[in-house]
Amino acid sequence: MATFLFIMIVLALLALVVTLVVFTLSQRKKARLQNPHDSYHGRYRA
Repeated sequence: MATFLFIMIVLALLALVVTLVVFTLSQRKKARLQNPHDSYHGRYRA
């Protein structure tokens, strides 16, 4: 039973990490679209 509980905790943590990563990437995409003249990304786009 302890093994099952451990697996559930690990899966929950993985799901949380994945959600955070996806959220951060979507926020970055939105910010990039709002500011196309970003100094970091504008260099490669020009």
